[in-house]
Amino acid sequence: VFKQSFPADLSNLTLIENFHINKPHLIRYADTSFYDYSSYADLDSFVIPLEYIVRFGVTSGSSILSIYNSLQGAAKSQYLSELGQSSALQAWTVFDTPINDFTTKYEPSDRSISKQEAALISSISGALFVESIMLSQLASFLVQHIFKQMGLYLWDLKWEIAKKGDSLVFVDTIDTDSVRATLELEKQNQSLFVHFNKQAMRDYYKIMHADWYAAVNDAKKRAAADNRPFVAILEAGQNDNRYPTTPVVDLEFLNIQANKFQYITRYVLEDGQSDNYQQQALEIANQEIDFYVGAGQYDQYLSLNTAK
Repeated sequence: VFKQSFPADLSNLTLIENFHINKPHLIRYADTSFYDYSSYADLDSFVIPLEYIVRFGVTSGSSILSIYNSLQGAAKSQYLSELGQSSALQAWTVFDTPINDFTTKYEPSDRSISKQEAALISSISGALFVESIMLSQLASFLVQHIFKQMGLYLWDLKWEIAKKGDSLVFVDTIDTDSVRATLELEKQNQSLFVHFNKQAMRDYYKIMHADWYAAVNDAKKRAAADNRPFVAILEAGQNDNRYPTTPVVDLEFLNIQANKFQYITRYVLEDGQSDNYQQQALEIANQEIDFYVGAGQYDQYLSLNTAK
């Protein structure tokens, strides 16, 4: 699809291939539960039940940073070792080489797991599992190259991969829901990172509707313990007034996010032919900064999106 550039004439057709999605079975035992992935062993073609996350660095919203900051003492060192890192994790730093980590795909919530558990529940051979990691990294370098041409830096992204006999197939899309890409600009002698992905919405809720954002995180914690979708727990809590209602997003902010998406779309459709992409991205980034300034929340926005 992409080598040096996108095709001159993008097709309006999509080639579809069917891959089996086999979800694990929940097994309850006494007061605990676990997931049974054994049925995958009999399948020759299926979507591997993992999210392959490739990280070029750490942002303030990275899940690995949240996990790392929640640990103490030896547990921190063990976690760094699992990630293949020796230095402490800090927001807005770039790794010398990209790292992989994994979450489950078909459990009610995406559960962060070790490489050992990922290899086991992938239900593919060790050699093929290593190949799948290498493919995810190579493809990520290519996507990073595309975003770089847009003036954006790709921090991380996730992949879904299927097994097809002895081969591997990417079965995923690249969009602003599955990547973290930012524009870096200077403000008051500080590097400020503006998200051109869904992290911008997360930050919006965290800053503008902190009570609802906290409720969502509480529902996710309960969902992980109860093996239920967090949305169901959130809705139940809203119905009995334990959680605040879902806020309406400011229309001005929504329009800014639409401008970001249209910016990326124009780049793909025009194959980067315009000579003012960098200026367009900068204008959109400043629109978002101005929004938070106008809302009196610039300091909170700055605390999330500047390198310490």
